[in-house]
Amino acid sequence: MNPFLRIVARCVCAGLVLAVFPSLGRALDQEDQLLQEFLIAESVHPQLAGRAQLTVGADHGEDDNFVTGRLPLLVEYGLTDEWQIDAEVPYLYLDPEGGNREYGLGDTQVGVFYTLWDRLDPYTVSFRARQVFPTGDEDEGLGDDEYTFRPSIITARAFGAGQLHGAVTANISDETDFLYSLAGVYPLTNWRFAAELEGTNEADGRWRIAPGVFYKPTSLFEAGIGVPFGLTSETPDLGVVVKLSTLFQ
Repeated sequence: MNPFLRIVARCVCAGLVLAVFPSLGRALDQEDQLLQEFLIAESVHPQLAGRAQLTVGADHGEDDNFVTGRLPLLVEYGLTDEWQIDAEVPYLYLDPEGGNREYGLGDTQVGVFYTLWDRLDPYTVSFRARQVFPTGDEDEGLGDDEYTFRPSIITARAFGAGQLHGAVTANISDETDFLYSLAGVYPLTNWRFAAELEGTNEADGRWRIAPGVFYKPTSLFEAGIGVPFGLTSETPDLGVVVKLSTLFQ
């Protein structure tokens, strides 16, 4: 493995260990939801019972001579304070250098989410399972033509006013690979400042970091913007990522 990737991997592992080390911090509860959604990382929070959330995102960047755009729509609903169901449908835009522009729906995913809250105090653990359906057109580059199962385990801790969230996700189809994420967030009045790290165990070693800022004037609305950039030469930069979330109760 590339020495730089070893350093990044060790940082992720250290962060995950810190997130569950029993002598530091405390578990999160239902009132500790500084953010519902990160820009690229996973959050431990589900929607509470009877609440629905609509999240619209947008990201734009370049990847292997492609200009890419993505507009995901995520709908979540809390069955109980622990159980959530959700579905995401992305709209994609591809502009290859010297090729034809393509627009259309990408692969759809549906999932369930379960949170233990403080029953494993001093940390909070969530389990997520998502099924990806190949609804995007593979010939136009809008989908992978694969049914992929994505189970995740997410853990989080509060440290003073701030929080640390870490996750490991398996992408299981014809082959299996893993996605790791780590995110820290700190509040200041109605603002939330976050730093997020995401990477894979694939041979090309793609890792990226996303500093971001969120505005959350009420518990029912949040808006965030960040500038993810690659940490390795194989990782494409995303020019900008935006997320808007509205909660209905």
